[in-house]
Amino acid sequence: MFFIIREGEVDIEVNNAKVKTMKRGDFFGELALIYSSPRSASVRVKSKCSFWCLSQQLFQKIQRDMVKNNYKIAKPFVNKLPLFSFLSNKQKDSISYRMNTLKYPENEAIFKAGDDAVSFFVIISGLV
Repeated sequence: MFFIIREGEVDIEVNNAKVKTMKRGDFFGELALIYSSPRSASVRVKSKCSFWCLSQQLFQKIQRDMVKNNYKIAKPFVNKLPLFSFLSNKQKDSISYRMNTLKYPENEAIFKAGDDAVSFFVIISGLV
């Protein structure tokens, strides 16, 4: 489980020694969303608390749903790109499933001259 402190305070302990106090708005357990491994710290309630929680299982379902939704948007664009015209449908599917949707506000730089070229962009809407 991943926890966001809704109210109250907790102490974070490592090897029975307090290392940090956390309060409303702080969060812990984020690695549990990705890994199923033993906790690296103990959390002790310092004052009456309530939390918002997210399980690993639900987080993974949300991720799968996001990938499916992105695929539905990306696939028509990938199919139309001349750059990918020689690829098989299976290869285009593979690319489409891995694409992410990013949004930028007006006048924000997507990248600058000299930045490493590590991404490929397809404009879904707007002007650059």
